[in-house]
Amino acid sequence: MNEQLQSIKSVGPQRVKQLNKLGIYTVTGLLHYFPRTFEDRRQVYTICEAPMGDMVGVMGQVVRVSEKRPRPRMHILTVTLSDGIRQLNLTFFNQAYKKNFYKPGQHIYAYGKIEHAYGAYQMNTPQVEMIEEGQVIERGIVPVYGLTEGMKQWGIRLAIKNWFEHNGTLEDVVPQDVMGDKFNMSRYDAFREMHFPTSWERYQEARKQLAYEELWIMQMGLLLLRSHEQAQGGFPMTENGSLVKRIRQGLPFTLTGDQEKALGEIAHDMEQPRAMQRLVQGDVGSGKTVVAALALAKAVENGFQGAIMAPTEILATQHFESFQELFQDAPIRMALLTGSTKKKQDLYDALEQGDIDVLVGTHALIQDKVVFHQLGLIVVDEQHRFGVEQRAKLQRKGDHPHVLIMTATPIPRTMTLSIYGDLEVSLIKEMPPGRKPVKTYAVDSSYKERLLHFFEKEMQTGRQVYAVCPLVEESEKMDLQAYKNHLEEPWGKIYYDILFDQLKNVEGLKVLDFGSGFGIVANHLAEKNQVTALEPNMEMIIHRKRTNSYEQLQGSLEVLEIFKDESFDLIICHNVLEYVEDIDPYLMAFSRLLKKGGKLSIVKHNHVGRIMHTVIFENDIKKARELLLGKDYLTHSMGQANYYEMPVVIKPYPFEILDFQGIRIFYGLQSNDVKTDPGWRENMLEMELAVNNQSPYRDIAAFQHYWLVKK
Repeated sequence: MNEQLQSIKSVGPQRVKQLNKLGIYTVTGLLHYFPRTFEDRRQVYTICEAPMGDMVGVMGQVVRVSEKRPRPRMHILTVTLSDGIRQLNLTFFNQAYKKNFYKPGQHIYAYGKIEHAYGAYQMNTPQVEMIEEGQVIERGIVPVYGLTEGMKQWGIRLAIKNWFEHNGTLEDVVPQDVMGDKFNMSRYDAFREMHFPTSWERYQEARKQLAYEELWIMQMGLLLLRSHEQAQGGFPMTENGSLVKRIRQGLPFTLTGDQEKALGEIAHDMEQPRAMQRLVQGDVGSGKTVVAALALAKAVENGFQGAIMAPTEILATQHFESFQELFQDAPIRMALLTGSTKKKQDLYDALEQGDIDVLVGTHALIQDKVVFHQLGLIVVDEQHRFGVEQRAKLQRKGDHPHVLIMTATPIPRTMTLSIYGDLEVSLIKEMPPGRKPVKTYAVDSSYKERLLHFFEKEMQTGRQVYAVCPLVEESEKMDLQAYKNHLEEPWGKIYYDILFDQLKNVEGLKVLDFGSGFGIVANHLAEKNQVTALEPNMEMIIHRKRTNSYEQLQGSLEVLEIFKDESFDLIICHNVLEYVEDIDPYLMAFSRLLKKGGKLSIVKHNHVGRIMHTVIFENDIKKARELLLGKDYLTHSMGQANYYEMPVVIKPYPFEILDFQGIRIFYGLQSNDVKTDPGWRENMLEMELAVNNQSPYRDIAAFQHYWLVKK
């Protein structure tokens, strides 16, 4: 098959450029660029014939184009169609640029839902195609593709259709004996049905067949990867010696059958002349930690170092304390490395010299400064919380070390094969003796009162009740619910109205959003940029906003080590630096990751604004005087904020302040009861935007938005 896009009829150099913007560079890429949705054009209606409330396609002629602005930042474009009998209003919101697309007399096909409202028939935000003179509207089940500037639906449809018309076959990828009688379409027909379905039934059959093909290809790739890894040399270790036996004898409990089986499989793997690649899956409390501890002890008694990487400081600290208890009578030297670790250089030196046997830590383990003397075993806890590259980077710190992955996440067998296909799997299903079965119930908020009565009853009998909160990351001081509630209020929403206006020119850039929170900014920028978001708090990630596509990572400063120098055009760091103990490591990382001429967007509390808010809004003169003297600021939802001056902290780094803007100049000084009045948000937004870039107004804002450039 000729993979050149220009080999397709109708695809010239300009069309190739447009396809490249969509990430399409070959014919194979084009065929795999499946429609995001379909329009059922098997029947096209006149306006007066079209049924109400259904997704339908109608034909009509433009008779009028009008626009209005009911409030700031709101534009409504109305295109009125007529079929000679009835009129239909096509309504577009905040798409003023389209007003020049439509002219009276044009023939238009529109696809959407027709409703009757405000005394007229209307279709909100429809899919629209201009019908040229003599053009016949395309019928059938018509694909709708994701587009880029300059690319039209008919252009990409024509390119794909022309390829199918001039090519009659596609080479099979999956052997026929593997396909068997599961599917009966040729590969060529399956791809054609994915783009131009002859029926919804045939489309579903094609989708299942190509999904099966994709799964098979992925499995073959994982098998090749496993074969490659097994071909790599490793360090065969001896059978369990006195150190492992000593630790086992000191255990205050008897290992379960599943634990013994897992340990036997791990010992066998570690004694082979190839690197172990094994996953241990077991529920919380099943005893995975002691299995990992004995594996690490086996590595140590063979003269190697071990490392265990956990996704959070809390979990890393728990592992460290557990291992200390298990190794208390064994000569195993341990250390803990997290973002909070002091005197890191001493630890780095001891590790490189071989004075540390087992290192426990977070993403900090993959930093370039971490050098092992002879790394023999890596244990990764909760692998799904790390990226593949992060695991690989830790592996590269040794010469083909053994790898043990642990997870408490229940994974079906088929998913295990998909995600961990390059690993052997050990299952720990058996719980230690004496453990009572765990009963789990899911209830909604309507059960709140019943639960409280139940708790009270249990406590009256002498039993205990404890509540596990989802916030388990480093930001323990953050009141997430308060913050979420704040964002739902008018004064929380207007903050982002202002910020998005200040970010309106960010387009076509590679962006890092450091401390992305609920992903509000990342999601907004992802509409026109390639965005990577990094946030340490898993609860915020779970509840993040994602209507646009962006990459989400979990972690903090240590994760930045995975990125190459000068990886980003723009780094977003909003309301983060005032909550860290030492700003320097963050600015140092940003200066490394930012391209020359790239920009750094920092939002921070403004000291002057804090004092004004405290005096006027809170009416707390004592607290204001303390702030005036330099006392740290306690926010209502995010915890303690430290004061810093931008020109001072950036002095050692290659950053120059381009400009700064104010956020919350006026409305933070108002009482909240006026902020729910009709029209408050729109009127206040207009006022804020009028002065947010002007002194002295920006100088007294609650927040200041700094734009820095890397020199």
